[in-house]
Amino acid sequence: FALVNTFYLFLKAVNTGSMFWSMVSSLAYFYMVASWGGYSFIINIIPIFVVFLFIIGKVTTKLYVSYSIFYVAGTFFAMQIPFVGFQAITSSEHLA
Repeated sequence: FALVNTFYLFLKAVNTGSMFWSMVSSLAYFYMVASWGGYSFIINIIPIFVVFLFIIGKVTTKLYVSYSIFYVAGTFFAMQIPFVGFQAITSSEHLA
């Protein structure tokens, strides 16, 4: 549930360009980090999606706003989980 919910909310943030939905998607990511160790899958797949959109020329300000807020807020929230801590900014598996 948490994995699909995070992807859905991020896509909703990209389609609307809303800062609100970007924050909601980062909170869903926080829930994913707190509940399961597969959170690194999300923080690697979403940047791949953004790079793909960049390659095909579909970059918009909506994408920029939603991804920037998601990545910064999501990383900050992930750092609040003791298991993750500063690995969110020092580990290579989190830096996509």
